[in-house]
Amino acid sequence: VVAYHYCQADNAYTCLVPEFVHNVAALLCRSPHLVAYREQLLREPHLQSVLSLRSCVQDPLASFRRGVLEPLDALYKERKINSEEDLIILIDGLNEAEFHKPDYGDTVVSFLTKTIHKFPPWLKLVEITNALPFHRISLDSLEENDAIDQDLQGYILHRIHSSPEIQNNISLNGKMDNTTFGKLSGHLKALSQGSYLYLKLTFDLIEKGYLVLKSSSYKVGGGSSKPGGGVSAAVQHAFPHTVVVRAGASPSQCGRGIAPSTDGRADIPGHQCWFSAGNLLEATP
Repeated sequence: VVAYHYCQADNAYTCLVPEFVHNVAALLCRSPHLVAYREQLLREPHLQSVLSLRSCVQDPLASFRRGVLEPLDALYKERKINSEEDLIILIDGLNEAEFHKPDYGDTVVSFLTKTIHKFPPWLKLVEITNALPFHRISLDSLEENDAIDQDLQGYILHRIHSSPEIQNNISLNGKMDNTTFGKLSGHLKALSQGSYLYLKLTFDLIEKGYLVLKSSSYKVGGGSSKPGGGVSAAVQHAFPHTVVVRAGASPSQCGRGIAPSTDGRADIPGHQCWFSAGNLLEATP
């Protein structure tokens, strides 16, 4: 990944095309894979002018083409960019950018639609929200990829083996045999639906005693020393700045737990976390 951009509905600047072009160019010149591009920008002040925010506002298409795509393509043909793998620009939140459509000109989605065919074949654009008509891959579909199941299993093993508190809180009658572990692991993987965030938050709650297994059916309750008692209350006590939502809810149907974000346009912005915590270890028949 040589550059990234995260459109945030609550930060209008991240949803505008000039800011997108300016930010991506700034990150590209910082990438260790594109040292030649950085050196070219330092040698040629006119390229810096092309990529200035003022120029990006006046003509973002020309700024992106003349300041990013054409120089990168030329450097690659001159073998000054030597990467054995394709380089990636990662974009998330394109659907949120649609909340800030300008009075005239392109949205980030329409801008990328116009420029994607001009990308050199070794520079790939990966976007998370399916806003563009790209080939789609799934990173969290357990049915389509056995490697995901193995990775989830590895994370579960790591959390359990590295924490005596978790081991104590998931042991039934002081015992944790392979059969019990296998049942718990399968239950958690099924509920997580491939989400590492779900597993992390669940194990965090177990480790701190907010969730205590009652039986092999995995009914849960709050730890006796914690206020509230119920799972939702335990989650709210453990994560007071996070809104609890149900699995499968869309952004328009539920609240958001938003971590503190920065306004630095070349820094990773705060993450929006959508997760289910209403019945983290809900009993199954």
